[in-house]
Amino acid sequence: MIYFFVQGSAKKPYRVTFEGAGASLRSFCTCPAFSRGGYFCKHVSALLVGDVTNLTGGDENLKILQPRSEGSPLLSDALLHQPAASKRHPSSINTLDAALIHIARRSKDKNFVLMSIDPDDYDKNRGGISIHKIGKHGKPLKQPIASFCYSEARLETHFVMATDGELREVTTAVPRARNWVVLRGNHASSFSSCGAAVAALDEWFENI
Repeated sequence: MIYFFVQGSAKKPYRVTFEGAGASLRSFCTCPAFSRGGYFCKHVSALLVGDVTNLTGGDENLKILQPRSEGSPLLSDALLHQPAASKRHPSSINTLDAALIHIARRSKDKNFVLMSIDPDDYDKNRGGISIHKIGKHGKPLKQPIASFCYSEARLETHFVMATDGELREVTTAVPRARNWVVLRGNHASSFSSCGAAVAALDEWFENI
């Protein structure tokens, strides 16, 4: 189990607990929403999306929670916890967080599972989400059917002549001119604005 303390409306911070991982991740909170028999609340939601505004303890556990939440329905619920943002027209969505909320709602309608796209060694600011179908055994398929990503660099491979006369394959990170990347099946497109990328993915949702 991992624990957090979040300041809510009560004088004493609520204790939020997570156990398990992926599809088996479970949450608990000492707030009134849980005491009335709920399974989810705004305090759980905030932690799952990385909102530490009211966090008073357990900061060190956030890096443990993120990988455990991948593939969890709780993560999808957390992204959907702000309905006003998710109902905006795609062209008016201009931040990654708002895009993820919108995509999570569309994915839930299709019974798809979402997984995080994290930064890597080439692009420390990369982030986004991949969309997966559910397999025969009730688990998400490893290969995504689509993805939505903000990326500041792309990998470019070329050959250079080494000092020993041999050709060497070299991979370098090249800055992207258009940072919003959408993958639909085997087709990848890049866009200069978040809204345009969301609109392209929305069109895919309509036709799949």
